[in-house]
Amino acid sequence: MFARISSTARTRIADLCTRHWLALLSAFALGVLVIAPQLIFMHTSAYRGIEMIGTDAEEYYVARMQEVYDGYPRLGGVFLSQKDLPYLVPGLGENIVARFGQVFAQSAAVANVGAKFFSPFLIALLVYALIYSLSASVPGALLAGALVVAGDAVLGDPSTLIGVLTGHTPITSFLLSARPINPEVSAIFLFVALLILARVFFKNRQSTWLSVAALGLLAGGALYISPFVSSFLFAVFGLSLLWFAFKKDYACMKALAASIAVGLAAVVPFLLNLLQLWQSPFYAETSIRQGLIHTHTPIVGFWLIALIISLFIWPRRFSAARPFFAIATAALAILLNQQIFTGIAIQPAHYHWYLTKPLAGMVLALFAVFLIEWLLKTKVLRGIAYSICFLVLFLSAMSVQRASYTAHYAEAVASQAYTPVFSFLQTMPSGQSVWANRTLSLYIPMYTKQNAPNHDFAEYDPIPQSFLEKRLLLEYALRKVHATDAFATMQAEREDIAYRLFGVYWRDQYGSYSAIPDSLLEQYADDYRKNARQSIPAQLNTLGASIIVWDVENDPSWDLSRVLGTKPIFSTERFGVYQLATTTSTIRP
Repeated sequence: MFARISSTARTRIADLCTRHWLALLSAFALGVLVIAPQLIFMHTSAYRGIEMIGTDAEEYYVARMQEVYDGYPRLGGVFLSQKDLPYLVPGLGENIVARFGQVFAQSAAVANVGAKFFSPFLIALLVYALIYSLSASVPGALLAGALVVAGDAVLGDPSTLIGVLTGHTPITSFLLSARPINPEVSAIFLFVALLILARVFFKNRQSTWLSVAALGLLAGGALYISPFVSSFLFAVFGLSLLWFAFKKDYACMKALAASIAVGLAAVVPFLLNLLQLWQSPFYAETSIRQGLIHTHTPIVGFWLIALIISLFIWPRRFSAARPFFAIATAALAILLNQQIFTGIAIQPAHYHWYLTKPLAGMVLALFAVFLIEWLLKTKVLRGIAYSICFLVLFLSAMSVQRASYTAHYAEAVASQAYTPVFSFLQTMPSGQSVWANRTLSLYIPMYTKQNAPNHDFAEYDPIPQSFLEKRLLLEYALRKVHATDAFATMQAEREDIAYRLFGVYWRDQYGSYSAIPDSLLEQYADDYRKNARQSIPAQLNTLGASIIVWDVENDPSWDLSRVLGTKPIFSTERFGVYQLATTTSTIRP
């Protein structure tokens, strides 16, 4: 029996691969395109074990993956010694990538690189399957997968596309699909759920208990990766339920209601953690740093308008797909504008990056196929047109990757100098708090088992605002900023200070980091003048630091050999590693 089932399964897989070989080839090419810059750098003579970083918040996500490796999968206090804090940012995605890395005996950083191939490959196939199920169009499905994975430039405005192709638009970030966790993992949950919904409910109109449970678990599970994807799926399920009620398809209604119930049950642990967060004395401060703002301003945007318009001019050729995309568009419009009624928004741009653009890419692909089929009547001409579309798309994506590689190459080469420091820190007992400059602090939790209180993303953990201010004042003290110059220096660095102390709050609430008022800067300058009486070792102790890494080349003003009055426990021509005798952390109330 087992052999018969296995043989049948093998035959079916072989048949699918034969019929959809172009999808496999395209997905493979897209995966190679996304991972190529990292692989190229890893094979240069400069490489010493530190991978090239080039997407938004990549250091943050890789550090969280390493935290899983270190035995703290809850991710409650990634950069500090307190690991029992309730998590603010759920970490299922980091756990998934880390576990795969452990299976293949690879480091967190290498697992992150590997995900840059496997995730785009899988996402391209899932989008292909989704669009093929809705449209039965191979070109449309292929183009949709390519647009979702590699269409960053194409899904921008026309001037951006022209600039990318001509090399006149500065690019500093790799393709969005190369970004860890969101969208690398969250998009997989998204498109698996949408594929099940499209095939089982919108196409076949026959559900099973397995499909019902899978939909619910995907929507609920997505909350532990991306609240934006999760809320979108729940909204789509809810609107789909109303659609089937309108169609008097009570079987689909009941099945979707059951899926929603399963999803709501799956989010209970998250809600319990949230309750714990609410009880934290630092919850309000941390929420503000995460981007929680008070506003009633509606959000529309070019692609949302385009999606709405497309529903009124939808090609009859793909009429079966129209209800699905209408529901998805309505869900997006509601989520993007819920603040009109609630008065509260948290980083709504995430809906744009990870939901609106992929949805727009899929719709754009279908409209492109419709226009090509309408204008060109022969297979040869259509084939040429499709080839041109793919060529433009791949060239634009290659331009993004090449420009980003060039932009990050010097930084990646410079980071290789940290290897001996990380090797030494790995020989020390794990879980120590290492103070270093901000650049080094970004890498320490990625390549060692130690903590980094000066990490640029530590402000997103549930810690007090006072800790962040003390951290800033210590930086100024190490730089030997004179007390009388503190306010002027802070004015010159106001945007950086706004981010370091308040995360994205000033940007999201007032449109710019520079909106932080002078009154706050004057307060910090006054605190700095008062803090000047406290010694450097005392300030380090207050922040819980037990190890200090001095980058002599980049931070000559620190002069720790005189400040600490002790010899380094490890040193090179460029770096000195010092140890403090005692530490007194003030993270807890």
